[in-house]
Amino acid sequence: MMTKTVDQSAPRYICQRSGNCCRWPGMVRLTDSEISKISKHLGLSEEDFINRHMVLTPQRTGLTIASTGGGACVFLTEDDGLPTCHIQSVKPQQCRDFPSRWNIDGWEKICRAIPVSNNSNLGEDSANGRSGKRQGVRGKARKK
Repeated sequence: MMTKTVDQSAPRYICQRSGNCCRWPGMVRLTDSEISKISKHLGLSEEDFINRHMVLTPQRTGLTIASTGGGACVFLTEDDGLPTCHIQSVKPQQCRDFPSRWNIDGWEKICRAIPVSNNSNLGEDSANGRSGKRQGVRGKARKK
């Protein structure tokens, strides 16, 4: 699987929070700051967070967020049948940057992100799926 950096003149994307990119096998490395934010969000000490939710990379060169048996991120859950990131408000930069700043070959076949013009009036967080709102396909009203 080839990872590539995206030319910054390329279109930006609004995440639809489908959870599809969270189901791909891969590594999500965290900075010390991200470990601190996520562990606080989960109400865990940094040591407990690392022991419960991180694993050694295959090359044994660092830690990555653990995956389920099928390769999905351990923080991908479901809320009323919809995929939900359990750490959405503090999700790692690597996750926020996909697919606008980096992606992999074939990502368009699986990801539901919507392209927007670089001249759009969206803030950085909206273009990276951090608006806090479920948009597009995910924005349909739920029937009670």
